[in-house]
Amino acid sequence: MRDYLGPAGPGREWHHIVEKRLADKGIFPPEQIHSTDNIINLPVQVHRRISARMSRIEPDSGGRILRSKIEEPSFEEQYNHGLKLVREAYEELGYDFNTIQ
Repeated sequence: MRDYLGPAGPGREWHHIVEKRLADKGIFPPEQIHSTDNIINLPVQVHRRISARMSRIEPDSGGRILRSKIEEPSFEEQYNHGLKLVREAYEELGYDFNTIQ
């Protein structure tokens, strides 16, 4: 991916909206996960906030972390949830979501 897209830029990182590990697990095809439609460029702080959120134990989940809980829905549902997490992280950190690259 980085060979194709190049470096994310200073203070930025590439982010898969639907997690790349789901291709490794065979849940979604690698072509779908690594599509440029599923990859966005985020400020490092935003990316880390999203990663931390994905690792938290969710209430009423039987002790499961969000990352494992959201493996079950369709790609489209996971994509929409991923964008929601990006928007929330942008807002929590004071970034303007409309400037997303």
